[in-house]
Amino acid sequence: MARERDLHDHFFREAKRNGFRSRAAYKLIEIDDRRKLIVVHRWDRGGPGDDTLVVLNLSTHPVTDYPIATPHDGWWRLRCNTDAPQFGDGFGAVHVGDIEARNGCASVTIGPYAALVFSR
Repeated sequence: MARERDLHDHFFREAKRNGFRSRAAYKLIEIDDRRKLIVVHRWDRGGPGDDTLVVLNLSTHPVTDYPIATPHDGWWRLRCNTDAPQFGDGFGAVHVGDIEARNGCASVTIGPYAALVFSR
């Protein structure tokens, strides 16, 4: 059963109106079938310390300078890179760091079969 808070939530109502099972459908920022990339925005109330962006590369190729939409401008700190060299030999071929979003957009580089987690 839906929590009372959810019944008054815009995304919950929109999901139900459009026939989706949950409000999570509105957290997807982008799906790029050609490059096999997914970008998800996760938040509770929004704002510094609460926003998380997850970028997934489901292909065998690295992707460089890929533009993604961001919910907020400013610096997004890289919290996890599953292609980092500390995970073993063969990892870390693609250097990734913090990203700066301007005008609702940032550019990311991501290794093959990798996940990046950013927060602000």
